[in-house]
Amino acid sequence: MKFVTIFTGIGGLDLGLVQAGHEVILQVERDDRCAALLRKRFPKASLTREVSDVKELPAETEILASSLNWPEQADNQSNDQVVGEHLRLPASCAAAVTDHSHIFRLLAVRPISWVLLELPVTLLRWVTASTPARPPPVANLVKELELLGYRWAYRVIDLRGAY
Repeated sequence: MKFVTIFTGIGGLDLGLVQAGHEVILQVERDDRCAALLRKRFPKASLTREVSDVKELPAETEILASSLNWPEQADNQSNDQVVGEHLRLPASCAAAVTDHSHIFRLLAVRPISWVLLELPVTLLRWVTASTPARPPPVANLVKELELLGYRWAYRVIDLRGAY
């Protein structure tokens, strides 16, 4: 299957998918160091630096994969911003929600069969520092996927005790 990755980072998801026999056709990564590594590690893949420059997924896309970011210390920040319909969020979280919205924008333009999202555990935590407490940020991702007609599942892998 042919796949696209958004917020590719150093290409960990890409490497696993390629090793499983899939073909990366487009990577989106803005970090200079990560982009340099991606060019070296995946020379056949097209590389775009800004997700906002991607107007639609390539027609041959069968999988959209993304590693989603979320600030580790989000609860302790006080410089809140309002993002669209979202509650007030710390500025770093508001930026992450804006980044995540590109996934749904692209899926709305060209629905595809498979979406693979790698989530940090911080997306699963309730925000108890705010009053009233907010549901975990993953709730918004689930809502957006369901609005687009996707079914979903997730699992948690915790390797803290593995070393």
